[in-house]
Amino acid sequence: MTTREMIQKLCELYHMEHTWAVLNNSLAPFLSDPASCQYHHAYPGGLADHSIGVFFRLVRTASDGIQDNPSLFKIAIVHDFCKIGTYTQTMKSQKVKGKDGKFLLNSYGKPVWEDVEGYEKAPFRSPVMGHGDSSVLIALRHGIELTDSEIMCVRWHMGAYDTHEGEDSYRMSQAIEMVPLIGLVQAADLMDAKCPQTETERNIAFTTIMRETGLSV
Repeated sequence: MTTREMIQKLCELYHMEHTWAVLNNSLAPFLSDPASCQYHHAYPGGLADHSIGVFFRLVRTASDGIQDNPSLFKIAIVHDFCKIGTYTQTMKSQKVKGKDGKFLLNSYGKPVWEDVEGYEKAPFRSPVMGHGDSSVLIALRHGIELTDSEIMCVRWHMGAYDTHEGEDSYRMSQAIEMVPLIGLVQAADLMDAKCPQTETERNIAFTTIMRETGLSV
């Protein structure tokens, strides 16, 4: 099953028909954009793969006290909305690697380069804000309702990678004390960025969730 189909099924399961409608219309690039230029999920559809991967990791690690799958799903889907439409395709030069994983060298002992398709960041189209703040703003502007806790999870999901002021590390600690789920969201986001789930792993996680709710895939 494709990631697009999984997201659609989960939106239906959690009664988030409006969210699915938004993802199919005004925020349609969410389903086809990469999640980064080169660091992780840097391919068409990578943003959706990463978002649902974060959800599956949250479901696996959340304790009984915060095992609210619809809320976890919403947080995961919304958390990187700020990346939608952020990257444009371009040609980049990169060093060529041989079958042994080492860079190839020319007769002068210099690395061999080749042109490959890649991505670069497009100019800002919205107010310059923090990573999480922008995602929250985009979701609310498109009528996706978020609770205070969900807003805080999205706002702080980048952890130390998205601090703007000297006091932010202290404020982040306060936020996690108020909403412990923030810490899990940070961990799930980082884990899926550094160790992305495979297509097979995503399908297994999806099938498990559907079976646990008594529904067939």
